[in-house]
Amino acid sequence: MRRACVVVLVASAALAIGVSLSVAASSQSTLTYTLKEMSVAGKTSATSGRITFVARNSGTVAHELVIMRSAAPLTVKRYKAVEAGRWLGEVEEIEPGKTGKVTLDLAPGKYLLLCNIVGHYQLGMKTVLQVK
Repeated sequence: MRRACVVVLVASAALAIGVSLSVAASSQSTLTYTLKEMSVAGKTSATSGRITFVARNSGTVAHELVIMRSAAPLTVKRYKAVEAGRWLGEVEEIEPGKTGKVTLDLAPGKYLLLCNIVGHYQLGMKTVLQVK
């Protein structure tokens, strides 16, 4: 009870002398990507912080959106990109006409967004995201 009174008194005093109190808002954004044979379309830049990736499958087969650290080309084995050491998160297999999402905290840098269904990465289903 005493603590609540002290907070109210401090806030009242600050307002009385013209000082504004504010809470810093966290940086959060939503990026939407359209997946279809064989492309990933969406924004190519964002601000660092909490980012929600929304993946919408507009194609006729299942797709996924994998977020990888660094935009450098990936090694391919058995028709899939090797994710080890660079994988940050993903929206797993999305059926045609469906949407999925994942939220990640990203620092400034370049990120590779791709579909890693067998053969899709090699056929060009990828894009680069620059986070500032």
